[in-house]
Amino acid sequence: MRIKEKRMKSFAIRANVLLLDKKHTEAAKAVSDGLQYYSHNVIKAISPYAAADAGMIVVVLRHLADEMESKNVGAKEFAEWLDKHTKESPFTEMQIEKIRTCETVRSTEEKGCAIRNSQWADRIRERFMKKE
Repeated sequence: MRIKEKRMKSFAIRANVLLLDKKHTEAAKAVSDGLQYYSHNVIKAISPYAAADAGMIVVVLRHLADEMESKNVGAKEFAEWLDKHTKESPFTEMQIEKIRTCETVRSTEEKGCAIRNSQWADRIRERFMKKE
């Protein structure tokens, strides 16, 4: 038995069909939905990320964009048209908080400081620190 591959309908083709039917509002919504869909999925794929890795992520995304433009006819022109005719929404990002570890506590000479990594770590710590 062959597993059927999940197929995605093109937002751009849907928008073109709607434009041909003179449904400009619906076509604009289809383009907006497509931009939102891909933005959300890319952000979801890379978040949360370490701030130190932001440069690497930028290089990878630019490389992917250049490759997609070169391998798909009309992609560059369509991207330029979208840049001119759409507004970009602000990027809300999730940053990883610096976690206090045993090493950072030892290096700052904080004595008697409780380190909390997670609920799981707390349960393990409680189990082994019980005075019997």
